[in-house]
Amino acid sequence: MALLALAGAAAWTYLSFTETASGGLRVGEPAPDPTLARFEGGTLRLSDLRGRPVLLRISSRGCSFCSNDFAPLDRIQQRYGDRLQVVALETQSPASAVEHALGGREPSYPVVVDPQGTAAAAWPLKGLPMLFVLDRTGRLHASAWGEVAAVELDRLVGDLLPPPPDPASPEFQERFRQVSTQIRCQECEGLSVWESNAASAWTSRAEIRQRLLEGWTPGEIVHWFEDRYGVWILMSPPARGGLAWVWIAPGLALLAGAALVAAYLRRPAPQEPARGAEAPGTGPELPPEIERRLREYL
Repeated sequence: MALLALAGAAAWTYLSFTETASGGLRVGEPAPDPTLARFEGGTLRLSDLRGRPVLLRISSRGCSFCSNDFAPLDRIQQRYGDRLQVVALETQSPASAVEHALGGREPSYPVVVDPQGTAAAAWPLKGLPMLFVLDRTGRLHASAWGEVAAVELDRLVGDLLPPPPDPASPEFQERFRQVSTQIRCQECEGLSVWESNAASAWTSRAEIRQRLLEGWTPGEIVHWFEDRYGVWILMSPPARGGLAWVWIAPGLALLAGAALVAAYLRRPAPQEPARGAEAPGTGPELPPEIERRLREYL
């Protein structure tokens, strides 16, 4: 019974992690990346914009609560410049309605259309309009529901766009150390690039330093290494999706061992025959004739 309960717990844990990974986009997970049709012609994929944060606004001209926010989005793009890329996704909106809302304006950011709503369905929408902020590696950083004018954009994107760092400051050195200790040396065994003097470690440290100077966050740099080299490049693999078993398996093995020991200790002790009683398999011998007949039948 203990082993059955343990197996049930393991199955429940696996299903829970599977549901978490597939039940909706979570912060830190890669964003959907379908091919989107640009309103002005051509196509766009969000992965084409990697290297800088993305502000994705999903709205619809058929939404009675959604205002015409193309002008505010233009001001946001102009305010942040090339440090942030704005993308407006119009879902289930007729082309004529989008054209009317633009009012002849040529926005400084891409406007993509999703007539059937299939692209928008891949996002965890609480309502419309919805804002999603992606980091430089295309992972979800933050989200907000509401009009652009009412959302505190600085709160959503502020930590992705820090002020220019001072490479001589203790804060910069600590961030450099923090990232370097998470990246595995490609030529060493069990060493991070912070600890190694191998040529590849020097190259990785230079890459980390350069991206920190460009304003990348430590999390974005770690994700960049993971995307480029695979999860093995990380000193500690993340406990998510299928990789959760890397962390769960040792605990399950320990529980299984404990269950076996408990079952062994709780087994019933062999009973001694009562005094005067004959032990099983002993007793008076049968007459030879009866014993012979029994053997014939058996």
